[in-house]
Amino acid sequence: MYKIKINKEVLKNHIQYDWWKYAVSIAVTVLVWSMIVTIAAPRTPGDKKVDIYLVGGYMFEDPASQIEQMILSDFPELLEINLYNIMMEGEMEYIGRQKFMAMLFGQEGDIFVLDRNTFTNLVKEGAVLPLDDYEGIKDRMTQEQIEKGTLAVDASSEPKLYGVPLAGFKLFEDTYDTSKSVLCIMAYSDNIPKAVEVTEWILKNGQ
Repeated sequence: MYKIKINKEVLKNHIQYDWWKYAVSIAVTVLVWSMIVTIAAPRTPGDKKVDIYLVGGYMFEDPASQIEQMILSDFPELLEINLYNIMMEGEMEYIGRQKFMAMLFGQEGDIFVLDRNTFTNLVKEGAVLPLDDYEGIKDRMTQEQIEKGTLAVDASSEPKLYGVPLAGFKLFEDTYDTSKSVLCIMAYSDNIPKAVEVTEWILKNGQ
């Protein structure tokens, strides 16, 4: 029988060339475990919270917590305003995309801040809420913002307002890079009325 000799040199070479496999395995394990814990934990009712996902770049936790408290102070009827981060850059891209797809499949999240390509794809899949009927949002947007946030699902569809471009928004300047981001409300949200009001708040206080 052929036997592989394992010594320090073999082990060193193995770790050197296959380290990424261990990193991915650990990351996937942590992700699965965190999702299990999240699902098993007591949950705040959907109509008592608004979850905002910042997808793509890195989110700084302390400024994000301050934004949560600022918004929550103006919505005493809510129990939670949560800002979550899904990293989809660098070494975290693969894991981030898996987590993002899991969130969409599980219909988690009320408001998403996305890059334009991801935003456009979700609109075409019918996952994003049209905002044309929400005057409180449109009235606080410039004509340029409305034009950039308007698109059609397909060639036969009428263009509608689906997103709020966040370039230049000071609210997020210490928290997350929104220079190329678009904010949108998910059509499956459990709390669309409050998601709309929070979006209005961001437009009023964040520019």
